[in-house]
Formats: sequence, C-alpha cells, structure tokens
Amino acid sequence: MLKIISLTILGLLFLNACSHSLSYVDGNIVRYPTKDIKVNSKQYKTYSYDKKTYQWAKAATKINDPDSKWSTPEYDFESFTKKTIKQNMKKKGMKYSNDSADIIISFGIDINMAAQKYFLFGNSDGNLAAPAPKGALTIVVANKKSNAVIWTAWATADYKKLDKQIAKKRMEYAISEMLAKFPN
Repeated sequence: MLKIISLTILGLLFLNACSHSLSYVDGNIVRYPTKDIKVNSKQYKTYSYDKKTYQWAKAATKINDPDSKWSTPEYDFESFTKKTIKQNMKKKGMKYSNDSADIIISFGIDINMAAQKYFLFGNSDGNLAAPAPKGALTIVVANKKSNAVIWTAWATADYKKLDKQIAKKRMEYAISEMLAKFPN
C-alpha cells in the first residue's frame, strides 16, 4: 500500500513539474507556469549561420485593450526581448554587429486582452464565450543582402497577470524554446 501511495505522489509531482519551470533568481527559487506556452518555427531557406553576425530590425508591440484591462509588470518588453535573444544567439555562436551584419532579426509582441475562448457544455447547442487574454511573440530572421525571410518562430501563451520576475521568466522560457529550434 505504501508503494502505491508513493508512486501516486511521485506521479503527481512529475505531472506538476511538466507544467511549471523552476529558476534561481536573487537567492530565491522562482516557480513559473509554462504549460500554456506553445512554440513553433519554420525554416524558409537553408542558410549557413556559422560565424555570421546579426543586427536588429524594427520591433513592434501591439496591444488590443478595448476595456483598459492592460496591466503589465514594470519592465520594457522590447529591451528585455532583445537582451534575451542576444543571450541565446551568443550560445549559438552568433555575434551582434552595429555596423554590417549578415542577417537581420526582428520581433513582434502582440497582446490581445479581448480574446475569447469558446466552450461547449455537454450536449447543449449553445456555446459559452469566456474572456481568455492571449499573447504572442514572433521572431523573424532575414538575409540582409536579399531581404528574404530565412527562418521564423512564434510562441503563443495565455496572458496572465503575474509579478515582474515570473513574467520575465516566462518570456525567457518562450524565447529559449523558440531559439532551440533555430537551425545551426
């Protein structure tokens, strides 16, 4: 009996760990949800990224907030996103260049506070719409010479009112997962 209880508890802990990530920040362990973060990517053209440099193209932030529900942790999304992408690109052996670069990287953040989720209950014919704010981040990599898009990735997630540290960790997680799919 004790074996069954132990296995059940272990199984529940494992399932719970799959939907959250842990990080060590300023001497504290931070637990943040990741189950709702979905990541995809697409390679449009083959390209040798070995020892290449990159520059930033324009970034865009779009917020749809018709009811003024937008509440964000106090940090600059654009600067934070650039810093996080830069850290991940460095791990891949790519360097940022102010002057001339081989590729350009742009990104966009889109928050839709008016997003709805539809539910169908049992055998009823009616649907129920509930608010389900959504957020998305898209990263686009283009060949600077030809301006052709060579790779893109996007992440979608439920918008959650979270404290600044947890919101940043979720962004870092999404960007890391996106760039893990980056061809090398």
